[in-house]
Amino acid sequence: MAPEPTSPEMDLAFRSRTNVSSKRSDYISWDEYFMSVALLASQRSKDPVTQVGAAIVTDKVIVGVGYNGMPRGCDDDDMPWGKTAEDPLENKICACAKYIIQAGINRVVYLKDKPNNKEMIAAKLMFEKSGVQYSQFAPTKRKLVLDFGLSSV
Repeated sequence: MAPEPTSPEMDLAFRSRTNVSSKRSDYISWDEYFMSVALLASQRSKDPVTQVGAAIVTDKVIVGVGYNGMPRGCDDDDMPWGKTAEDPLENKICACAKYIIQAGINRVVYLKDKPNNKEMIAAKLMFEKSGVQYSQFAPTKRKLVLDFGLSSV
């Protein structure tokens, strides 16, 4: 394998030796890119049951990234992780669909469908009533690997 380029001159020489006269054909789609960012963000969640991430995008530019957890300034240890308490203050479930609608987001792409989940049913109903388009993510690649080794950069 040829050494990796370390300067603009070497980069030009490297590209000329590797015949890069056309763009790659195996690049990921925009939805795959944004879903990958959301999945990576979900790894920050401290929820022991469900890790959720989101990427908010406008004109193919990420304007926000987040995950399920407490908002800024709130300690994760101040509320229990339960999701079944009758008192909503004892749960960490957020009304994400309401926030999405209020923020003016007009399209949602989700990874997993939960057709029997009451919150998902309610979210879809609210999206329909407010004109927010939603669809399940349909990847073209089965696997995307993040390798933190510097040899592939």
